[in-house]
Amino acid sequence: MNKTPMKKAALYGISSLVISMLTYAALILVALYVPENLLLHRGPDAGSLETWMPPHSDLPEKMVYIRESMADNQDIAANYENPDEMVAKLDNTFERIEGYLRRYVSANRCRDYGARHILLNITSHRSDVGAKRYFEFVKERDIQEGWQVHEIAVGENAFTGLTTESSLCLDTETEFAMKLTFIKRSYMVTISMSALKGTNQPEDMLPIILRLAQGFDDRLPSAAANP
Repeated sequence: MNKTPMKKAALYGISSLVISMLTYAALILVALYVPENLLLHRGPDAGSLETWMPPHSDLPEKMVYIRESMADNQDIAANYENPDEMVAKLDNTFERIEGYLRRYVSANRCRDYGARHILLNITSHRSDVGAKRYFEFVKERDIQEGWQVHEIAVGENAFTGLTTESSLCLDTETEFAMKLTFIKRSYMVTISMSALKGTNQPEDMLPIILRLAQGFDDRLPSAAANP
């Protein structure tokens, strides 16, 4: 028996609804059970960038892993006033390929002393020259933004930066932010850390940052790995 147009339309509608519900359920399962790092955009060098990261055991106790992310040149350029011009500079002048970042926070961020936030960031470049140019650009940018910059002996070239910022815990608190940036061949590494001002001193945080920097330095290849 031939089905009437009304019945065909009804069956088609039910089929579409079932497919939509199954697709939605699949997306929910992916969000719940697939690790975040499997959903990240990964370029050709993403795997190697992860391998240069120091292990969690190198971080202070009570630091909890929050997230990781990859950043291509379009992502970085979006933070500048002239994105198109910055993309061209990242591609051609700095020869930047991509960056990989991990964030950690203290398990009791607003109650613990010591480090409250740590960020580990590494970028790859097509050449040593490109990495050095990017390093000099970042150093000059930090100076213009008010960071207290000092050169330090790490990797092939390095500087530390220090500034203060508002606390995310209490309006009456002030945190200081410290970071160390260095290059080794075609890679640039930045390690950032924040802590409560007053109960902590920058000199207390520097050994932690230096230990993490050494972890990177020990793992990074002594010869350029990128083409």
